[in-house]
Amino acid sequence: DRLQAALRPSNSSLARKTMGTRNEQRKKDASQIAIQGEILTLQFEPDNFEAEEPEPEMLLDDETSALKLEHNGHIAYIHGPLINDEGPVEDEHAKEASEDADPGVLPDGAYIQGSDSDTARDEELGRESNGQTAGGAEGGSTEEGMGGGNDGYGCGENGLALLLVLHGADKNTLWDFKRHVATWAERAQKHNILVVCPKAHGTTWDYVETGARKDIQFIEFCINTVRRTFPVDSLRIAVLGNNDGGSMALSLAAHNPEIFQAAMSASAGFCAAAPLVRGLRSPKIFMRHGELDTTFSLQSVGFPLRDRLKRAGYDVDFRLGRGQPHILQGWEDEFLPDWLSLPPLERLNKEVL
Repeated sequence: DRLQAALRPSNSSLARKTMGTRNEQRKKDASQIAIQGEILTLQFEPDNFEAEEPEPEMLLDDETSALKLEHNGHIAYIHGPLINDEGPVEDEHAKEASEDADPGVLPDGAYIQGSDSDTARDEELGRESNGQTAGGAEGGSTEEGMGGGNDGYGCGENGLALLLVLHGADKNTLWDFKRHVATWAERAQKHNILVVCPKAHGTTWDYVETGARKDIQFIEFCINTVRRTFPVDSLRIAVLGNNDGGSMALSLAAHNPEIFQAAMSASAGFCAAAPLVRGLRSPKIFMRHGELDTTFSLQSVGFPLRDRLKRAGYDVDFRLGRGQPHILQGWEDEFLPDWLSLPPLERLNKEVL
C-alpha cells in the first residue's frame, strides 16, 4: 500500500498536469482563431469610401430578375426594391438619409440581451435562446422603437438593410443556382431589403473544400460594391446560409462582428474557430437544425455546435426542426422578421455607452 501510494501522483501534481494540458489547449485554440481569422476577416470600406477603379457594370438578368455582378470570374446576383428592368434606380429619400448618417468605420457595439423568451412559443418552435426572442410573439418588435422604426422591414432612417445569402453544397449538380437566386426576388420586395447572392467558383465554397479564400475575397467585393451603389445601412447587415452556406455564415459573422449584425443558418456543419465574445460586440446567431438530419447529425453536430457557440459567449437562438431532415423548408421566412426586428448596432452603442 505504501509503495502504491508513493507511485500514485499527488493531487498537486495532477492539478499541475491538468492546468498544463488546459493551457496547451488554450494556446492551440488561440492559434486556430488567429489562423482562421486571417482567412475569414473581410475588409469593410468606410461609408464615404470612393473606389479608385470605376464601378462594375451591372445588367439585369432575365432568368433571375436580378442584377448580375461579375468580377474576376465570379458572379453574384442582387435583388432589391431599388432595381427595375433597366438596372439600379436611385431612391432620393434613402440617399438623403444615408448621407446624413455618420461616415467612417462602424463604432463598437453589441446585442443587448433582454428577458427570457416566451417558454410556450419556444417549445412550439423547438427553440432555445440565451436572450430575448428577437422578433417578439409575431416576429415584430415587442417594445416601441426596438426595431429602429422598421417594424420588421429593411428600410430605416439610414438606408436599406443588406442580406448576404450563401448557398449550400452541390451547386448546379443537385440543384439549380439561378432558380435559387430567383426565389429571393419576392422576399427582397416583401421586406424592403437588398439581397446579394454570390456564387462560389466551384460546387461549394473553396474555404470549405481547401481553406482557400478566393470566394471570400469575392464576398468582400460584393458587400463593398453594393454599399457604394445603393443606400445601405451599414449597421444592419446580416448573412444567411444553409448547409455549407450555413457554416460559412456562422464563420464569417463570428470573425467579422464589426460588419454583421446577425447570422442565420440552417443545417450548418461547423463554425470555424469562433473567437470568444469580448467587449460589447457580437452578432446575434439564429440556427435551425433538423431532428432527422443524416448529413450533419443533430446529436453529433447540431447540438455540439450550438453549445460551443454559447460557451464562447454568443447569443444563440436555436430552433429544432422536429421530424425534419437535412433539407429544411421555410426557415428563411421564419428568421428574416426576427433579424429585421433587432435593434440596429448604432442604437446599441448609444444604449450601452
